[in-house]
Amino acid sequence: IPKTIRHAMKLVEALGWQYLWVDALCIVQDDERHFHSELRNMGAIYNNALLTVVAATGYDANDGL
Repeated sequence: IPKTIRHAMKLVEALGWQYLWVDALCIVQDDERHFHSELRNMGAIYNNALLTVVAATGYDANDGL
């Protein structure tokens, strides 16, 4: 699991929460049909989120938060 996702997991744990949605893990990235199907649901997914964490900087998923 990349460092950024591990950091997000630790954040969720520190907040005392149980669930984490990670697009890169929850959406099959190389299945175009599944990918586009899930993209249509993103509004509802983010609308129901308590917190959205965006790794806006860094070279790749191993840079961390």
